[in-house]
Amino acid sequence: MSITETTPRAGDNSGDPHAAAYADFEARVRALMEAGDVWEKRDDFDDVTAAKANDFLAGASKLASAADKARKAEKEPHLQAGRDVDAKWGKLADRIAKIVAIVKPKLAEHMLKKEAERRAAAEEERRRAEEAKRAADAARMDAARAETASARVEAEERAEEHARIADSAADRAEGLSGKARVQSATGLANTRALRTVRRPEIASLPQALAHYRDRGEIRDAILTIAAAELRHAPTLDGVKQVPSIPGIRWVETQEL
Repeated sequence: MSITETTPRAGDNSGDPHAAAYADFEARVRALMEAGDVWEKRDDFDDVTAAKANDFLAGASKLASAADKARKAEKEPHLQAGRDVDAKWGKLADRIAKIVAIVKPKLAEHMLKKEAERRAAAEEERRRAEEAKRAADAARMDAARAETASARVEAEERAEEHARIADSAADRAEGLSGKARVQSATGLANTRALRTVRRPEIASLPQALAHYRDRGEIRDAILTIAAAELRHAPTLDGVKQVPSIPGIRWVETQEL
């Protein structure tokens, strides 16, 4: 039996065709390994041995390809079943997402409006606090300059009242400084609040690349893109047109 044979062997009584195929490939791989033991002992190749080695490698490659096709054939029903499950449940998830996409922006808009109102109200209270504080300071100065006891008492009372107003306004401003929140109408949902989300945006690609120049994944990504560009480069008159890429040099090696 050839190690590259792909037809299940006669006499395999397994009711599972994939199990039969696996058993067949397992036997052929075992034969390949035994042949590999023989090849391991061969050191100096002549032209005849090299031709046989070439055939051996071709057979091993064909065996690997055939085994991979058998693997995919056995796996495909499971993949399709998984895709079917994903499609069935994904339909419901898509419906939910579409409904959420209708309501969520409206709630976000409402909360942004509340947030703006809270900021404006807090700023107004801070303004009142500063205004009352200045009035309190002015009243204390009046008390210090008062020429009579009654005038001094009245100025001190004004200073105390303005100070109380300043403290109250400052407290209200502090209370308004938190995030706007929306409660649950039924108690079944958590309280929601706006949150700050930060997402990167490239302002200068050269500077970003310079900053991350020591990151291995950046180098790997550049090499992957360069290799893809080489693969897609045209061949003219049998000569591959190697692209010229700034910062990239092409290292040539001889490989089988």
